[in-house]
Amino acid sequence: MTLLTYLNRRANVKGMERLLFTEDWLTVSTSIGLGVSSYRDFDEQERYREWKEEFSESYQQKLDDFNQKRFEQLEEYKGLLEENDITSHVELKEASDVLDFAKKLHDNDILQRWRFEKFFAEEGNEGAKQVLGYCDYIDGESIHNLYSNEQFKELLERGKVTVDDSPLQGHHINDFSSNSTVQENIITLFHGNNIKLMTRSAHLNDPEHGHGNKNGEGGSWKNETKGEANEIDQRFNNIVDANKEITAEDIASFHINTGVGIGLLFGTVTSILEYRKLKNDPRPWKKKALLISMSSIVKGVEAGTLTLLALKTRLSVSSIGDSELLITRVDDANGVLNGLFGGDGVPLEPESIAEFVGFGVSIAEIRIIRSAIVALVQWKHSDFKTAKNQFGKESFGIMAEEAVFLVTVMTAHTLIKSLAYEAGQDAIIPDPTGGFIVVTRVSWSIFKKSYQYINDRKTMDSCKQKRLDGLYETAIASLTYMG
Repeated sequence: MTLLTYLNRRANVKGMERLLFTEDWLTVSTSIGLGVSSYRDFDEQERYREWKEEFSESYQQKLDDFNQKRFEQLEEYKGLLEENDITSHVELKEASDVLDFAKKLHDNDILQRWRFEKFFAEEGNEGAKQVLGYCDYIDGESIHNLYSNEQFKELLERGKVTVDDSPLQGHHINDFSSNSTVQENIITLFHGNNIKLMTRSAHLNDPEHGHGNKNGEGGSWKNETKGEANEIDQRFNNIVDANKEITAEDIASFHINTGVGIGLLFGTVTSILEYRKLKNDPRPWKKKALLISMSSIVKGVEAGTLTLLALKTRLSVSSIGDSELLITRVDDANGVLNGLFGGDGVPLEPESIAEFVGFGVSIAEIRIIRSAIVALVQWKHSDFKTAKNQFGKESFGIMAEEAVFLVTVMTAHTLIKSLAYEAGQDAIIPDPTGGFIVVTRVSWSIFKKSYQYINDRKTMDSCKQKRLDGLYETAIASLTYMG
């Protein structure tokens, strides 16, 4: 074996050692990143859930109050129809008192619709600004315009909106005259769901949403209109979806920042280590600077990419915490455990379980990917079969270790929560979506690395001692031979 061959093999071994050396430290950094993002994600999602619950309750209460009032008015209206023996629109037009009452309901619908619009603006958070708007009709095209900042402010202050100094109009999607009888669907006709907010031009000329002619030649107030009366329900659902999307975007943005931060950290540490290693190297500094830069970039991109992947995986897996199937299974498990322990204080929580599993899967994922990188390096300098076997062995060991770790931590958390629950100290237990599992995982990684370091030191000392003993015996034998 030539000296050059030996040095090349030694360099290849050192390269694989560096990849393996950073695995636990990358796991530690990623664990911290996962923990920080988990707290942030949990906080954002919890804030969204609380808002959605309050928003839904308020909306339903307003609907119930309005429906109850409208039902009472409907009974009064039906009484007037029976009292005047009215069964057709012709007869209705001849009964002024009944017609006035219907017009009162008609006008009240529009007022109520604006009250709902203001409610959405007040309670709909940022999502309301992405949903609330009005229908316009320009150059033969129906357009949905979002409220401008000034119009949104006007809605909050006045409860109505003007466009080009003209107030928006409330259009009855299903108009009163389009019904076959005067009582048909009356409670849905005189309702906010049946009102679309439009400019006067759209109200009169839009053939799709207003009183416009289908041929596009203007419109007439006499044209009957029909459609799906779900305006405020649709507004509500769209606002909920918009806020959910905003929450997801905030979480994704924070994940990117976390990944970039860890990438910069690893890049910086790598550059420092490479600088120390090459400080006394005889090559020119221009060459060494290039090596340091390339190493730090590669390590930084690798760490940042793996962290982003882990964050995405954790979030995807943890989302099953809201699934009905998991909630049902956890309730069943709680029932069994409560029966075994004779109480009702075993706090298995679907969201916590999902977070634990998401965390474990993420860590296992980045470790397996790093193992694959090492296998590729090994394949390049040895053979495919050896690299494949090594990768398979390491992957199995990683999955087994992470599975045991996950079960152990979940069990420990459940026992701690159970004891705390019995002691009435549930509030002092750390949130499992962050601190508990992160501290445990970091401690475990540091313990493994320390244990490995101690064993490596013992092995090195043993090798040194054997080498010294061998040199000593050789020296003694030489002296004996010479003497």
